[in-house]
Amino acid sequence: MIAMIDAYKFIQYARTNNVSDKFKKIADGLKETDNPVLVRVKLKSE
Repeated sequence: MIAMIDAYKFIQYARTNNVSDKFKKIADGLKETDNPVLVRVKLKSE
């Protein structure tokens, strides 16, 4: 699944939620005025 998220929303989410270190590292490398972030996730099968 792919989602497009505004950079400032991505950064705010990283600051206000319990996220992984990898997520925080990505958010720390962004500026709020950057282009939207594409997020690709692999859904787990049951």
